Amino acid sequence: TSFVLLPYRLVRDNTGRLGLESGEAAEIAMEFADSLLKLTSTRSIVQVLDKKAIRHHGKSLVDETSDEWWKLQTEQKEHLSRFLSLYENRPAYLYFIDEYTGIPIVDEQGTSYPLVIKEAEDVVRKVFPLMLTGMLLMRGD
Repeated sequence: TSFVLLPYRLVRDNTGRLGLESGEAAEIAMEFADSLLKLTSTRSIVQVLDKKAIRHHGKSLVDETSDEWWKLQTEQKEHLSRFLSLYENRPAYLYFIDEYTGIPIVDEQGTSYPLVIKEAEDVVRKVFPLMLTGMLLMRGD
């Protein structure tokens, strides 16, 4: 099961189309989309996997001495920091992802779904590696 924690709430209109809960959410959604593209690029995914390989096996998957590796590491930190800033002092909304369409599943009855996560920045930081699968599905590449 794939999921994503969004820094904005999704709603369905009376025709069933998916949209944002408010106009204020549009800017945050655009920043999220920009971060999504940067954090789910092939280079970024390799960087995340390389960090795990070093931490768990003591060996890098790539040449750590190359300038490209250090540049990518710096870029990844900047992208992740910018991404996490979207969650500062605001709630996040946990959505499951339809793995066929790559679209978050939105409850049309308005029940207790999505799950609201208050003070979400720390939670997102912890579950980010797990969230990558959902983010890749949303990206659609």
